[in-house]
Amino acid sequence: MGGREEGGVLVSPQHSPEKKSRAIHSPEPPVASCHPVRLHLRHCYRGNLNILRRGDS
Repeated sequence: MGGREEGGVLVSPQHSPEKKSRAIHSPEPPVASCHPVRLHLRHCYRGNLNILRRGDS
């Protein structure tokens, strides 16, 4: 009750505009995108060190 249809989808007033969800989730993407990259770089760097150690030995 009290919801409105947009594009055939019933949107309730509580969850209506996407701006609210965007505002809530906006700070997350930069952290999420940076964190795996750092882990990936660390993993590759460790892998390269291991290869160099194997080559030296």
